[in-house]
Amino acid sequence: MARFMGSIFPRAFGAIFAACACAACSFSPDIAGSRIDCSDGKPCPEGWICPEAGNKVCIPVETARDAGAGANADGGAKADGGGGIDGGPGDTGGACRDRCPSNKTVECVSAGSYHICGIGGDGCLAWGTEQHCTGKCADDQCEGCRVDCALKDCGDDGCSGSCGSCTRPPADACKDNRTLSEYGPDGACTDNLCVYMPQDTDCPYGCGNGKCTSCTPSCAGKECGDDGCGTDCALCDKPPASSCLSANTLRHYDPAGACQGGVCRYTYSDINCPNGCSGAQCTNCTPSCAGKQCGSDGCGGDCGVCGAYAICNGQGQCECADTSRLNCNGTWNDGCEVDRNTDRFNCGNCGNACTLDNAAVVGCTGGGCKVVTCAQDHGNCNGQDADGCEVNLSVDPNNCAQCGKKCNTPPAAACLADAKTLRSYDAQGTCAGSGCSYTPRDTVCPNACANAQCTGCQPSCAGKSCGDNGCGGSCGACISPPADACVGANTLRSYNAAGTCNAGFACDYAYTDANCPNGCAGAQCQGCSPSCAGKACGNDGCGGSCGGCNSPPADACVGANTLRSYNAAGTCNAGFACDYAYADTNCPNGCAGAQCQGCSPSCAGKSCGDDGCGGNCGGCNSPPADTCLSGKTIRQYDSPGSCNAGFNCDYPFTDTDCLNDCAGDTCVGCSCLGKICGDDDGCGGTCGDP
Repeated sequence: MARFMGSIFPRAFGAIFAACACAACSFSPDIAGSRIDCSDGKPCPEGWICPEAGNKVCIPVETARDAGAGANADGGAKADGGGGIDGGPGDTGGACRDRCPSNKTVECVSAGSYHICGIGGDGCLAWGTEQHCTGKCADDQCEGCRVDCALKDCGDDGCSGSCGSCTRPPADACKDNRTLSEYGPDGACTDNLCVYMPQDTDCPYGCGNGKCTSCTPSCAGKECGDDGCGTDCALCDKPPASSCLSANTLRHYDPAGACQGGVCRYTYSDINCPNGCSGAQCTNCTPSCAGKQCGSDGCGGDCGVCGAYAICNGQGQCECADTSRLNCNGTWNDGCEVDRNTDRFNCGNCGNACTLDNAAVVGCTGGGCKVVTCAQDHGNCNGQDADGCEVNLSVDPNNCAQCGKKCNTPPAAACLADAKTLRSYDAQGTCAGSGCSYTPRDTVCPNACANAQCTGCQPSCAGKSCGDNGCGGSCGACISPPADACVGANTLRSYNAAGTCNAGFACDYAYTDANCPNGCAGAQCQGCSPSCAGKACGNDGCGGSCGGCNSPPADACVGANTLRSYNAAGTCNAGFACDYAYADTNCPNGCAGAQCQGCSPSCAGKSCGDDGCGGNCGGCNSPPADTCLSGKTIRQYDSPGSCNAGFNCDYPFTDTDCLNDCAGDTCVGCSCLGKICGDDDGCGGTCGDP
């Protein structure tokens, strides 16, 4: 309503009240004094106006003018003595000035234009904006067609002309602190008003002043680590210079350091110099890098650089600084270049490229291959990523078009148009493309069909195992297949659990025939001797199992400074042996007795990730609660989240516009926010109704 007050009233005042505020008006023959009762949606007649949105009466223009001298629209005296029609302050002195001549609603402004007397924004009578005639304007009447664009942004002006085009959209604006609403250059003309539909864009770094703000990287107080916009401030590849600690001790720093809290930390080794230390090197020293990839050459020099995310161990060999990184290209120049938790071409282990059945897009999360998007007509209905999108949604009656949608709810029985035929449907349907299909069964009623049943009908299932009982009921479902049986000396037949009802009201069950090399008897293949010799898992040769892969090797030290831990669940390989994935943890103080030595686990300041000793500080499965970002937008978080470099949990989220309002961290209530007169308020009402 505010839009009408601000932009349309200057053009014609009375008309807007007649068209909107008095939308519920009609005119009965009962005219009491100078008022007409309203009830059924017709506008005020010519020469009459509706003074304000809350009124349910139309009054003559002259009465409205007179009411400016201290009267409300209903003729009562105003308590404040103001001169506005709606009880507003009016003009100085408590009365409206006579801005329109008495008893005149239209006045010629020039030889070809006119204006209309109506109610102004202050509630008093005033001349509206100038309009035009196709001919002359004389004696306050147009000769020919009278152009009228009052209340119109666009559309027909009433004389085969146009009131304007919709090419002036609102300026782009921030819907909330993360969403930018952008308007295209062209709008649509609806009921003579221009309507512009916004396109919402997510702003990762925030929204301000009608545009997405960019991320400003900052490395203030940091030597290394994230700059806040996804880029490293610097790599830790500038160690302190070697130096003599004493007359016979040389301290040498590893060239590749680790970033901790934005500060580079470098490990070092102290070298004994039998002939003395001088000038940051051992005197009379012969450098040697035999058997080393990195570290000191014994005389203050380096034997090589391990690269990013890698460290040099005590034996002069490069290794990954933590179990989340892998060196898959065989060179240490770029260090541990692969993140095993997210790289879909090296997911969990080098060379393990993620390919999942019927998945259109796959990803790697936590070292495991995940379904991101299924191929068309397929779904991951069991929630397991290992078998991909295992269900064909176009044919599966238990997952038809979407996971979990079963074809077991046929249409209700109904009488056909001839009033003699009762149509019922098989209880079990089939999936065809995008929905369930049920086979109809038509029964001719001996008397008549009414209320979805044969009148005077006696149900009968004689000779029927399934289908209609003749009165709209069912004779049973096909869920009792025949038992497995031998068909021939070497063939075992097994039947599907669910069958279909045929035209003869008997159940048909699909079946599978299996070959029995040693003969079939007693509904089973004969002469099979199960064997698990040399097998830790897999098939025993007779349909049984030789065991599952759930007994991994114990944790063990592999090298002086590396602890190897195995996953609890393994996989059965082609040789019927169990393979277990493992993770290696660096032990700065050495590894012995299947554990890191001298290590004190700590989760201080951590919500997730490594405790520093090969343990875990927690998982990211407790997302924040839903919250209202504004009066119209709710933010909802997904679970699980991911553990960031600062050992805190990040949770993905979705911002959704509420149909009405957002309050108490949920979408609630009805609203006319952003709507014009006549729009649905979201609760069955209409915005702008009296």
